[in-house]
Amino acid sequence: MSGSDTEEIVVALVGNPNVGKSTLFNALTGLRQHTGNWPGKTVAVAQGRYRYKGRTYRLVDLPGTYSLCARSEEERITAEYLRRQEAHCVLVLGDATCLERNLLLMLQVLELTDRCIFCVNLLDEAKRRHLEVDLPALERELGVPVTGITASSGQGLDRLQERVRQMADGFVPVHPRRVVEDLEAVLHPRNRRTAERIAARFAARAEEIAAQAPIAVSLVKEAVNVGYQTDLNSALKLEGNCFGECFATEDQKYGMAWFLDKNRDKPAKEFKNK
Repeated sequence: MSGSDTEEIVVALVGNPNVGKSTLFNALTGLRQHTGNWPGKTVAVAQGRYRYKGRTYRLVDLPGTYSLCARSEEERITAEYLRRQEAHCVLVLGDATCLERNLLLMLQVLELTDRCIFCVNLLDEAKRRHLEVDLPALERELGVPVTGITASSGQGLDRLQERVRQMADGFVPVHPRRVVEDLEAVLHPRNRRTAERIAARFAARAEEIAAQAPIAVSLVKEAVNVGYQTDLNSALKLEGNCFGECFATEDQKYGMAWFLDKNRDKPAKEFKNK
């Protein structure tokens, strides 16, 4: 599907609750929007329009959901819409401060369509927490375009709109790296055991991808450069640090403390890309 110059371009907006979908929707559409219930359902879906380079884009804000496995009404609506392939581009919004959870949904969307962009929001909040996200690494791992924004301030919106235009016009080569390659198994698993097995595969892949985007690089550089002591408690005293949020397990936290010990005397340039 590619859009002609006179055709209205349809963009589906998908994401977990509380990742900033409404903020992005409002930033793009302004007052050119309306909200109504999905046909035959009580779930509200907002739609709005914006103009970019002389063309009209209709943004469909699908219900916030953590999964496409059709357990809730919101999940069923989102999965049904994406499966109909009505959108020229699917925009999956993620939170830069907790990528792994958002990647679970992104990977499921990739099972339904190639025409998607992963948009990492809240880059300002990530920076405040001394976090960095390796967007090119995410793009390599997912096989589809990845871009970063701060929807509340408008940072990155021009680049996002350009990538949406390119995707809608078929100018973006995509090579999505799928997990299951079995759409029916994802949306309608035969039994609970199958559902659990598929969910585990998605979770493992999301964790693997998140590990390729070193979100704590700047924090590590700062800790090493100021010569902090190597035990975990001392490292955690670094002002503004978010070790507890970056590393989910105690093993990961102590692994970082070991890293600080091993690299304490090295200049930042020796490990900035690790």
